[in-house]
Amino acid sequence: MQITLREKIFWWLCDYWWILLSTFMFALAAYFTRVYWLPLVGLESTPIANSTPESGPIAEFVDADGKYSFSHPTNWIMEDVGNQSQQWILPNGVTMSVHSEAALSSDTLESYAQEVIARLPYSVLRQSAVTIGGRPSIRQEVAYPGESTRVALGYLIIYNEIKFQIALSGLEEIPASEQEKFIREFEKAMATFQIK
Repeated sequence: MQITLREKIFWWLCDYWWILLSTFMFALAAYFTRVYWLPLVGLESTPIANSTPESGPIAEFVDADGKYSFSHPTNWIMEDVGNQSQQWILPNGVTMSVHSEAALSSDTLESYAQEVIARLPYSVLRQSAVTIGGRPSIRQEVAYPGESTRVALGYLIIYNEIKFQIALSGLEEIPASEQEKFIREFEKAMATFQIK
């Protein structure tokens, strides 16, 4: 008696059904958990549905003098504190502020960074050169003198004879896990910061 092709396939499925089932279950598990493991292997995950940002709806702020603009979460409450400064109160009392002042022709980013540290009661934990709104800037993380706990971080920019100091302060008042959330929101806002 000769075995037909159909019978060979049937016998193979009977012998190795568990391999097919295991492969199918593994594929399903990988598909439904891709949000967790794709970033770990360096790949981006495709969201199943459009998600709202962590901070909710976004608002656009444009300075009254037209010097700068950026996008921020709508739960940031804006206050005009005068003297060319605006600040936004974030949840838990964290504050983002933007201060602008005239720059001298001799001002450089490095001299401005030293000036800011000399005038404020902070010591620099980390400082790096970055680009904000297409402009060279300095990013600083600061602490109180003699301490290593970050209390604020900010950016310094000089453009078009104006010095900008953009800071996120009040970080020492909240737990470290909350700090990272507010820092991410601040960095997202800084990614949209444009100088006119």
